[in-house]
Amino acid sequence: HYNNHIAFEHQIATTSPLRPVYIFSGLFADLLYTPYGPGAFSKGSQRPEMCYYGDGDSNKWPWSTQDDVAEWTIDILLHAPGVLAGDGGYFKIRSGVTTITELATTYEKVFQTSIDVTRKGTLRDLEERLAGLRKVKGRAGYFEYMGEAAAVVASKGLWENTDVTVLDQFRHPTSLEEYLSGEKTAGRMA
Repeated sequence: HYNNHIAFEHQIATTSPLRPVYIFSGLFADLLYTPYGPGAFSKGSQRPEMCYYGDGDSNKWPWSTQDDVAEWTIDILLHAPGVLAGDGGYFKIRSGVTTITELATTYEKVFQTSIDVTRKGTLRDLEERLAGLRKVKGRAGYFEYMGEAAAVVASKGLWENTDVTVLDQFRHPTSLEEYLSGEKTAGRMA
């Protein structure tokens, strides 16, 4: 998935006068509490469950709500000097950064229920698991190990999304608690 984006960037840079705008937003909030998000969230048999490898308090996951990304994208396209000059550019935006522990704590607060959070092993254990899944599933089956691959990247601090473009003149970032409360009110999460 990510390799396709890199290949596109290289192709455009070498063959076209176009200067695209690239926007990095971290994980969409809609995926935070799914099997594909950090912690591989599941409803569990008795109560919600999350798991992690390594240290759940030090691995940072950048995330954004789709509403924040939509408004900030418009802001970038209409106001960013490089974009207006036709130079394109790279922009890093995010609603927030969170850890597995913060995800669990916020969910518990909003939904008034406990989450079982389990440490499944070390980062090395996760890397070995990912290598095994890649070997068995192959490239075409990457959706089946996408969560593990993302967890390795996050565990190594490679996904921390530093040098963020701050675009709060029109919209302030949505907090994780605000996002979850909105999902609860809309009946999309329980």
